[in-house]
Amino acid sequence: MNVEFIYLSNRAKVKKELVEYSIDSVRKVMLDALITQISDGTTEKVPGVNEVIRVSNDTIPFKKSTYADFMFSVLEKHGSPRSLVIDTDIIFDLPIEKELFEGDYDLLMCSRCSFDYANHNYTPTRVTFQTPYQGGIFSVSDPKFWGECRERHAKVPWSWLSGQIEMNSMIQSGEYNCRILDGNIYNRTVAYKGETDNGVKVWHYAGSRKNWIPYHTGKESRSLV
Repeated sequence: MNVEFIYLSNRAKVKKELVEYSIDSVRKVMLDALITQISDGTTEKVPGVNEVIRVSNDTIPFKKSTYADFMFSVLEKHGSPRSLVIDTDIIFDLPIEKELFEGDYDLLMCSRCSFDYANHNYTPTRVTFQTPYQGGIFSVSDPKFWGECRERHAKVPWSWLSGQIEMNSMIQSGEYNCRILDGNIYNRTVAYKGETDNGVKVWHYAGSRKNWIPYHTGKESRSLV
């Protein structure tokens, strides 16, 4: 099983210490995973990673609105079939290899978890309305699919969320074979510091929750809170 993530230390919202927790959680539950880090020329290799792919600094965007286009292009070029692409604020409690190899799909993504709907008004101006399928973990059967994402994204107004909005649009179009995993199990947004649930396989420490990661892993770092 391949796991891939993009990490640019000079532009990352997630501190390197927290990225290490994320990768360590992959290693603990999926021992044979081949973990690939995609970085620029100066970002250090994260412990536990098998391979680092270096991309030219000239291709890395400075504006957040263009990051999705960069991500699609990099994964189209360097991604692997049915690899698991993860954000760096993801923590695994249980393995999910089986789910990645069951059935055919163009795109595997998660539904938005119930916590997000409970804590956001479901209106057209809210993230939950525009993106009922949430980022954090993805998989594609063929890296060429990322090229389709890039081409479609190039035709819409860019914003900090436009990449996910476009991927949601692709799912809802019915043009693609999409497999949706339950976000309450496979991409659960953490509700409070130290939250646990034996039924959750993958936790997402989105936004300001990132500094709670050491409390989940049992490696509390008081300097991070």
